[in-house]
Amino acid sequence: MKKQFLTFILAALIISCASTNSEQPDSSVGVPLIDSNNVLTVNFSEVEGKEWRLIEIHTDSEEIQISRNVPPGTFGDIFTISFLNGTVSGTGAPNRYSAPYTIGDDQGISVMVLLSTMMVSLFELSNLSEYEYFAHIQNSYKWGLVNNNLELYSRAENNREVKLVFAD
Repeated sequence: MKKQFLTFILAALIISCASTNSEQPDSSVGVPLIDSNNVLTVNFSEVEGKEWRLIEIHTDSEEIQISRNVPPGTFGDIFTISFLNGTVSGTGAPNRYSAPYTIGDDQGISVMVLLSTMMVSLFELSNLSEYEYFAHIQNSYKWGLVNNNLELYSRAENNREVKLVFAD
């Protein structure tokens, strides 16, 4: 078990080092938003450096609300995401994850292979598993800021559109 853990840590370090040498995302890529009088540009730099917490998931057939109105410590801070220096990271339920990412044109985002810890989950939401959450993050292809919320667009295994909504 120790050998597997050390192998996992070594692999994570190698990937982390490789990602720091890769091209950094272009934080100047923006989303044109129309205000009543002006066209505003939102840069990805407004997303970076914040910890975002999942509040909603939308698919073509359902909308899942994630209640954050629970006593502190009830199930910890699950389903979070942050972007910093070309690395996306956060917490599933309960595992931590990270991966390199790049920002493209027209609000494009590409997340590489996620690495995560491998703790056993003692708590899981009935309508969202950690595995599904990680898959949605890794399959993200577009981002946006709407009403001060981060939106990530992804595709599920059946090619169904999924929108993850995060608040900071």
